[in-house]
Amino acid sequence: MVDSSKIAAKKQWIIALGGFSLFIGLLAFGMWVSDPNKGKPDIREVARLEAQEVRKDYKSRSVDAVTPKERWISKSEQELAAYKAENRQFKQNQQTMKKELEDLKTLMRSGKLTQAPINASPSKGALPPPPNPSKNLTVVKPASANEQNISIKERIANNVLPPSPQNRSASGAKNGSGASAIQVFEFDDLSTDSKKKSKSKNISHYLPSGSFGKVVLLSGVDAPTGGEAENNPVPILMRLLDQGTLPNYFNSEIKDCHVTGDVRGDLSSERGKIRTERLSCVLINGDVVEVKINGWINGEDGKEGFRGRVVEKAGALLARTFVAGTFSGLSSSVASQYQNISQNPLGTVTSIDPGDVGKAGLATGFSNSMEKLSDYYMERANEMYPIIEVAANRIGELVLNEGVDFEKNIVGNMGAEE
Repeated sequence: MVDSSKIAAKKQWIIALGGFSLFIGLLAFGMWVSDPNKGKPDIREVARLEAQEVRKDYKSRSVDAVTPKERWISKSEQELAAYKAENRQFKQNQQTMKKELEDLKTLMRSGKLTQAPINASPSKGALPPPPNPSKNLTVVKPASANEQNISIKERIANNVLPPSPQNRSASGAKNGSGASAIQVFEFDDLSTDSKKKSKSKNISHYLPSGSFGKVVLLSGVDAPTGGEAENNPVPILMRLLDQGTLPNYFNSEIKDCHVTGDVRGDLSSERGKIRTERLSCVLINGDVVEVKINGWINGEDGKEGFRGRVVEKAGALLARTFVAGTFSGLSSSVASQYQNISQNPLGTVTSIDPGDVGKAGLATGFSNSMEKLSDYYMERANEMYPIIEVAANRIGELVLNEGVDFEKNIVGNMGAEE
């Protein structure tokens, strides 16, 4: 005969389990219905989509931006049109002068062009009388060898300087007037070496501050943090992926140039921050352009540096230090159990029973060795510092903090792309 109490207890357990399962189901359904993030993507999916958008923005390029080459072509066309207009006007003036000269020759052949009297007023078509060759005639002697050696400045000065006071008074007496005029002459410095014009800055050889371009990390780094980051930064190599964007939507030609920099880890933000060192390019004729640059690198999220994984390797050494220190303390306690302390008129005396000398020595030696091992592990732990791992092939953005002068024209002269 089946015990009714067991059956009742079994039913109660089944009812209790069913009620508890129903409660859990209702609770889960309520949490699912009231979930505010229902239907939204996961946080990791959102981060992945944002990274894709950032990379898409880096790859996008304005198709309406006017390149420097197009601007130069437009400017050259304008200058060529101006030269053509000037040449056309010059030809027209030449034709007009030629026609007037032919008309003048025709009038002279026909005798219509006559000379007017000296005292009469000049009439239309008459020429002024020729000068009298007997008066105001100056004979120019050929220069001697010594005179030819005189510099151009000295000859000009000798020819244009006013006469001496005696000659001036004599000439004034002849002319019937004692007044004299002072002639002032100014000479410009004919030497151009003393006047050095400052070299103008042009995007053909200069990158202004604030210019930026997309880069890719060719090497990964383990960026040190703390004091070691300032004393021992890690080098890194990068390559430019676009032509660079200058102010006012201009572009340069620095694609595929290499950039070197130093990486320092920042433990508070968990980022590896990069400061640029040098930029090197090879021109199409084989010339190498290498300049020092001052700038920084932004990560995929537009912030300074690349977010990396923090690695702390001192945990195992600290654990070993703890274990060695614990065994040292236990061994010291065991060694103290074999010591007998007694008081006498001379003071406190510590003694060990002859039968326990070996045990006490073994415990003391083990305690000292564990203490030395603990100190060794602690020294190794002090030498360890956290690092931030940054992988290669990550896309970032180079930003110039100061302008860079290549001292060579790189636009149109950069090496061929792959």
